[in-house]
Amino acid sequence: MINIKASIVFILILSSSYYRADATNLMNLSLEELLKVRVVTAASGFEQNIRQAPATVTVITSEEWQSKGARKLSDVLETVPGFHVGKPPALYKHKKFIIRGLSGVSSSQIKLLIDGEPFEYMQDNGLFSGFELPLSSFQRIEIIKGPGSAVYGADAFAGIVNLVTFKQNEMPAQIGGRLGAFNSYDFFASGAVDLEDSHLQWAIDYMKSDDDKNRIVSSDLQSIFDGIFDTNATNAPGPIDDHYKVLLLSTKWQWQNLQFDYLTWRNFDVGLGAGIAQALDTRGHGSVQVNNYNIQYDLSEYIKGNLKATFSYKDQRSLSYLYIFPAGTVVPIGADGNADFVSPTTFSFFSDGYIGTPSNKGNTTSFQLSHLFSSSKTNIVRWQLGYETQDFKVFERKNFGPGILNGTEIFVDGNLTD
Repeated sequence: MINIKASIVFILILSSSYYRADATNLMNLSLEELLKVRVVTAASGFEQNIRQAPATVTVITSEEWQSKGARKLSDVLETVPGFHVGKPPALYKHKKFIIRGLSGVSSSQIKLLIDGEPFEYMQDNGLFSGFELPLSSFQRIEIIKGPGSAVYGADAFAGIVNLVTFKQNEMPAQIGGRLGAFNSYDFFASGAVDLEDSHLQWAIDYMKSDDDKNRIVSSDLQSIFDGIFDTNATNAPGPIDDHYKVLLLSTKWQWQNLQFDYLTWRNFDVGLGAGIAQALDTRGHGSVQVNNYNIQYDLSEYIKGNLKATFSYKDQRSLSYLYIFPAGTVVPIGADGNADFVSPTTFSFFSDGYIGTPSNKGNTTSFQLSHLFSSSKTNIVRWQLGYETQDFKVFERKNFGPGILNGTEIFVDGNLTD
């Protein structure tokens, strides 16, 4: 299945006299004044004093979350009033973000951004499977509770979380690690170097945890099947599996007016939670990989205000091999070859398990031109022209479903069909 989308977007935002143009120009402030100012980007799409932002914004700096002992993004968000980090009832999404009771499927109503650019799963615009995000690359986190759709589209209905990376010459030089319970350990390092007339900065995080094995599921869906069909296939009692192995690497290279950013996020081994069908899966596995490339050229010297041209390319891949129901299970099957609990045509014994490998890959290519300038002492104009094309492909191998089973099979082995 291939889904290709292309779009051209033109956005014009006129700010009223609620903003003072000269006040939003932070370059006009003295060093003493700057030390007292908190800035925010997410509210309007450009950096401004938080007191003048047209939204309720919470800004948390790296110093603040380090003082609290936060290891990853979810640790920080849990401390924000009105923001809740939960666990989805099914699938194997490790986290679900909720703002004032609103979330959407896979947190798709909360826009997650990195430097104003979406960081989301292409399939549902939500969080990635096994999502955990370490923090060494970021200078601050901006949280907006409430709709931000005027700037970021319908996916920002519940709110926005924007992570801001360190600017040039602000990246701290550090190296460290942590050890903890559940065989958990972190490694992080960051630094910067001047290369003649260019500047390179980088940050790397690696996090691993086996998670708490004491969260035991005493009975699952397969336990019910076992009771009905007199089988013994269930993996219960057993632990909920939220283990992870996450890498985050970000680099930023700047030369004169040109800037190149690269960020990769990978979960090499996604824990499957309570199982994709609420049947514990002790043999399955999954992985997610995301790469973001961004090139930006500053054209401000040729025109009044701040004019930037940006080209970006993003690719992502999600792979999984899932034992939806374990080996030795009996599943009611319908005429279409899928599990059917209402009007089954047969009951099939799956010797190696009811197996599926839902996977996908996709990429997005975009270009945008953005201009911000003061039209008068009391007004700011921002316009943006953009083009985006997206290619998303889904693929799967399995031993059930249309074209594989016809609803008459009594015995099904582990051979998978594309």
